[in-house]
Amino acid sequence: MSLIPNSWRWQQLKLAITCFLCLIPILFFFLFNFYLTLIIIILWSIFIIKNAYFLPINLSILYARFFFEYLLEKPELLSQLRPLGLDLFNTQLNDYSVAYNEYENKKMQIQLHYLQSFKNKKMSVNERESYEVMEYFININAKRENSDEFSYHGYLINQMMGAQSEIISIITKFHRILKLNDAEAYLIRVRRISDAFDQFIEQQIERRRRNIQTPRFVLQRVITELEAFREQLKNEPNLR
Repeated sequence: MSLIPNSWRWQQLKLAITCFLCLIPILFFFLFNFYLTLIIIILWSIFIIKNAYFLPINLSILYARFFFEYLLEKPELLSQLRPLGLDLFNTQLNDYSVAYNEYENKKMQIQLHYLQSFKNKKMSVNERESYEVMEYFININAKRENSDEFSYHGYLINQMMGAQSEIISIITKFHRILKLNDAEAYLIRVRRISDAFDQFIEQQIERRRRNIQTPRFVLQRVITELEAFREQLKNEPNLR
């Protein structure tokens, strides 16, 4: 059994952590009377929910939220970094669907809105520099790379750093198998590769609908790369 349920996405984990944090003040029940504990729980829950889902009380919390949300949305990156030595979402692959693209575009706009809410706040020189860097990064992504106009101009499938290569790297290099649970997670992950490739096809169809075509020579090199990988697998002693 993995650390978290196989069917969970990062949103469920975030909700579970938020609920857990909201319930921490129950410990005060043994120190104070019921009504005081109830007031503490309500105030604490408002504080936690506000920082987790709405405008946080300060920029540091907002930066941390941006970072953890980005990390938790990328199961393949989690397998590479293994934060705190944990194998989080190690049964999953990244979401390459068109729907996720649209979700990410909207999320960038919301993040930019939250960030710019602090624009006129008093900051130190270092805080102002950090703010401007973050604002530039989100702004350029929201208005260019992740905008509706340009988000499909990149070639998802390519011979250099294409999504298909990232999946191969995760499966062959980064997914650790030290115990039975890891092996079970690996098998689940492998079974999900077909879903990922269905999403690649969906992405290509959407690009074609927008008159954005991946050059034929790029696709041919990708095919050559995958065929070479298949031949390499035939020579692997563990697969004979």
